[in-house]
Amino acid sequence: MAKSKKGDVRKNSAGQRKHDIREQEFDFRFYATEFEKLLEKEYKILLDNGKVVTLSFNKGNFYHLLGFHKFENVVFYGMIYDETTEYTPQNFFDDVYAGNIWYSGYDRNKIAIPKKFQKSTFANSFKEHELTAKTRHTLEHRFPFFSYDEVIQIFENKEVVKFDNGESDYNVRATKILFHLISEKNRNLNIFIDEDDGENCFVTSFYLESQKNIYKRRKDGTQMDKFRVLCLYIEEKQNHQPVKFSADWVATREFVAKGCETYNRIRRLMKKGAICTNSLKSNLTDIIKRKDEILLEIERLENEETILNLENIYSIASESNKDEYALKLMDYDIDIEFILTDQKDLKRKMNKNKQEIKTKKKLVKTLEEKAEEITSALPEIEELDKKVLEQIYLPLIENSEFWKEEFWDYFIHNFDYLREIITPKQLRNEYKKWRECT
Repeated sequence: MAKSKKGDVRKNSAGQRKHDIREQEFDFRFYATEFEKLLEKEYKILLDNGKVVTLSFNKGNFYHLLGFHKFENVVFYGMIYDETTEYTPQNFFDDVYAGNIWYSGYDRNKIAIPKKFQKSTFANSFKEHELTAKTRHTLEHRFPFFSYDEVIQIFENKEVVKFDNGESDYNVRATKILFHLISEKNRNLNIFIDEDDGENCFVTSFYLESQKNIYKRRKDGTQMDKFRVLCLYIEEKQNHQPVKFSADWVATREFVAKGCETYNRIRRLMKKGAICTNSLKSNLTDIIKRKDEILLEIERLENEETILNLENIYSIASESNKDEYALKLMDYDIDIEFILTDQKDLKRKMNKNKQEIKTKKKLVKTLEEKAEEITSALPEIEELDKKVLEQIYLPLIENSEFWKEEFWDYFIHNFDYLREIITPKQLRNEYKKWRECT
């Protein structure tokens, strides 16, 4: 085993041996299997500035992303960075994935170590490495937190930090930071990304921060700027089949509807955040249906009111006049033998009936006002719909900015995109079908 560096304290103040993190087991093959799930996919993260962060992974990323390059005294480090050898990070991934390299060793029948390294001071396994600040960081802040699901959770977060290296206390190669809070640690698991020319992005690092939010703050303590994530779209590289499409329709509508009082008023009226043409049309249908139901109830109550008035008059009429009101009651199929004669009970029922009619008429008026407001707002909401759809789909579909404007009118009236997932690929297919029919 390689000797520890001076800074590697093995005993505490009481002289007792401290736990050596190198004695833990780390399942390299699990990491490679999880990383393999990330391959052959393209990850598109749409930001509220209209830009798309497009990422993908290749086998060569595995070595650096998980921090294997921090183990500078392990023989594989020497092989990869020695220009005279042909061993690459891609070879390293393939060997880990195949089970030829593990934490405590490697398969000597499958991997040939060049002669120049056979008698060197390089350690033959990661478990034998020196425990330095770099390697401890990888063992504690990278290996335990890597999985496919964790990476996807980071991509699904609703915010992206706009990282300014010059304004940070931490020198990290990144222009943007994607993150996800690990609740049990109360710290963020970060993916750092950089870009070559403003469009081609790549992952530079991945690890759990040492203190909460340290990369979100500038040197003066103020918060770094952030982007709002409007959509995450993942598709297969080869056949472009969708893997995941998650659009934040509410946030997107808020973004495009800034200053639109009609939308704000309608949203408050409906008490919903996800308002669109189809949802309003559905609400309008429900309101009209409910109003018609209440009008029928009012008709029934008014009929009941007439009967109660006749019963009241019959109960107090003189004997000579009772026959006249008895006949009128018979017109309503009321048997006079079962008529209430107690004036208090009759008055109570009449007052209750009158109040119900009043309440329901008031509700009808409210529903009519809602229906009128929705009807008048629909044209403006339709225009907002188009802007929302264009905000989400145009950056994710090649050449869609040249689509005919009429298609959006067709789409918003025939598809409920808030309730059903319609991926960019599906929308492109719908556009082709629509063009064939027009």
